[in-house]
Amino acid sequence: MILEEIVRKDILKNYEKTGQLYICPSYPHYQDWFLWDACFHAITCTELGMTDLAKNEIRLAFKYQRPDGWIPHSFFLKQKTIKRFLGERLFYLKGGLHSNYSQPPVLAQAVEWINEPQFTAEIFPKMLKFYEYFLIHQDPDNDLLINNYHPFETG
Repeated sequence: MILEEIVRKDILKNYEKTGQLYICPSYPHYQDWFLWDACFHAITCTELGMTDLAKNEIRLAFKYQRPDGWIPHSFFLKQKTIKRFLGERLFYLKGGLHSNYSQPPVLAQAVEWINEPQFTAEIFPKMLKFYEYFLIHQDPDNDLLINNYHPFETG
């Protein structure tokens, strides 16, 4: 079996495990949605010719976006995960639990990889709001260097 077939099979298996909502990174260990993973899944799916699945990963990022543009690094969609992260300060947002930090943006790279002008136009305003969040809220001294407030924000 060639590598592309193995990767495609794993992606689709992990997508099925979430009820075809998103691609979890590694079932059963990492069952939730993660921002960076979703972006890298989108790039991989595009490369494998699964562009609709790639766009789904990006669109889901904006489902839990706050009005100020912030997107959490993770949505805790499984009860097992929620118990594991009880030490974190958790918030309710549109009915789901999520982490209280984000990650440096790689959304633009994923959208660029998808390379569909209509899709880019669809999500551009929300994506711009996400990037602006970092400049407005995580650059207190206005030096264009983003501050990290949580160690996991650095990857």
